[in-house]
Amino acid sequence: DRFFDDLQIQVSGLQLLALVAQHTECLMELVTCSAPEVSIRSIKRFPKEQVVVASTMVLLSQCASVKDAEFITNSSSVDFIIEVVLDYKEQEDILLNGCRFITYCAKDSRLGHGMIDSGVLEILTRILTKEKQDAKLVESSLEALTTLTAIPAGRESMSQSESLKIFLPFYEAQTLKKRVELCTGVLADVTTVPASHEEVMKSSYKTLVSNLEKNLTEKSVCTLCLRALKNLSDDKSVCATLMTTDALGLCVESIKKYLEDATIVELATGFIENMLNVEEANLEVFKNKNGVLTELTALAKHPAHLEISLHVLNALCAVTRANDFMRIVKVERCSANIYDVLKHQFNQPAV
Repeated sequence: DRFFDDLQIQVSGLQLLALVAQHTECLMELVTCSAPEVSIRSIKRFPKEQVVVASTMVLLSQCASVKDAEFITNSSSVDFIIEVVLDYKEQEDILLNGCRFITYCAKDSRLGHGMIDSGVLEILTRILTKEKQDAKLVESSLEALTTLTAIPAGRESMSQSESLKIFLPFYEAQTLKKRVELCTGVLADVTTVPASHEEVMKSSYKTLVSNLEKNLTEKSVCTLCLRALKNLSDDKSVCATLMTTDALGLCVESIKKYLEDATIVELATGFIENMLNVEEANLEVFKNKNGVLTELTALAKHPAHLEISLHVLNALCAVTRANDFMRIVKVERCSANIYDVLKHQFNQPAV
């Protein structure tokens, strides 16, 4: 800090700090003694010196992992740091630590908005298309994308940009569980924006359904797949295409497997409701999977859950419109289960 203008001292000092920062037990002390703030001043003084930038980004990305690291939120320099990182987009070590830094910063939505405006999403997605891919860089980029698309402005931006067209083919090619989970997390957020549906429904929806089938036993991935499918099915124009897949049957299977999990049951019953209430509804698939019994079982398990109750009751109404009352009546305690919901939800007019 004292030799602010001496490049050689800055380079040597930052290289040493970067080495120290790779030891987790030293990070709290580095943050306490203001090492991140000093390095930020260095990068501002020498933004064109690659060694300065590389060492600073190692230090910042590691120190940012310290819980409640105030230097991130107190610094007015995050936008500048991101701009410097983007100037070195061909340097994978700088990009890797830049992605890690972005991931931590984006957890503060105020900082995330600034990064979104600076065009970070496009850079992060283009990392996925590099011919020679560094596995750590790719996964760090996906983690940063996941964090940024969790912000409404991030998913809005990605749903309407070239970034989505770059991301989707990458998603379709992934087989490793960690990457599938990260990619599906991005998709689950982006599909909350209807503008994304047209691009997703060109082919990626097939991969989404396939990933649900392959990961039915992986609760975290299953939840994300169901969230994305529920988002897509909220758009009635895509339900006919989704009906040509195994998604409806897989949602019934998801309820059976995770009956205790209210989140999964809510997403799956919501998807089923959407699919059964369009003109192209294929009730035979639902019936063949014992869908009525599964839905009533879910109703019995979560009688006080408003969204699940409405999803199930609306789906059952769709079955009655097909004059298939007996399929409901034959289920043991069907009337008692529905009456139980009425008791729990007596003040809900929609129920």
